[in-house]
Amino acid sequence: MDTFSSSFFNNIYIELNGKKLASVDGFKVQILCDSNYIESMGESNPIATIKGKTRYKINISKMCFFDEISFDSLNDFNLIIVKNNKRVTYKNCQITEVKEFSNDGLIMEDITLISKSKVEENGD
Repeated sequence: MDTFSSSFFNNIYIELNGKKLASVDGFKVQILCDSNYIESMGESNPIATIKGKTRYKINISKMCFFDEISFDSLNDFNLIIVKNNKRVTYKNCQITEVKEFSNDGLIMEDITLISKSKVEENGD
């Protein structure tokens, strides 16, 4: 499980259509993999498993938006982490849970995202 402290606050952000929408403070990533069982006639237990789809569950402690945004329009966005000359992008993110909003709507806390894919790039 990856965990980064708030010292990386300026290097972790939410992006939608190439525009930075928010900075992220503190997150954890879980890798979720589906498994499919192969069964054989006459066997009481599966004889093998096949790896299925991989998803990433991301828990964010705080997200601070640069401008007001409609929560409903926040779909299919990217979470980008830049650390040690490496860029990690979690693509096609969807918010599944938000536990707390600020009064002005610019800060969300205790957020859960699901991402369909992860891309790692080395910087120059």
